Amino acid sequence: MTSGQQADAACRSAFHSSFVNRQSLIHFDFLIDNGKPTLYIIGTQDEFCPRDKMELFARRLPPTSAVSWVEGADHFFARQVDLVRDRVREFLHAQF
Repeated sequence: MTSGQQADAACRSAFHSSFVNRQSLIHFDFLIDNGKPTLYIIGTQDEFCPRDKMELFARRLPPTSAVSWVEGADHFFARQVDLVRDRVREFLHAQF
């Protein structure tokens, strides 16, 4: 299995678990060792990635990663797509 397939399997498993058992924490530990520049955009009202859990995750990320909180956004960033686009653009400009 390639690393991409492993990541896909881990994502499917993590999200499947969250739908089956809403009390379980989605584990993103496989992302901690990612040394590539990565931007995580997270809504403060994300129903699948609770802020307290994601703050713990964010503290464990390598310095190549950045976390951007979108105040009031849910998991799908309803009505805030322009803001998400701008944050991605800013991150990419800073990297390149």
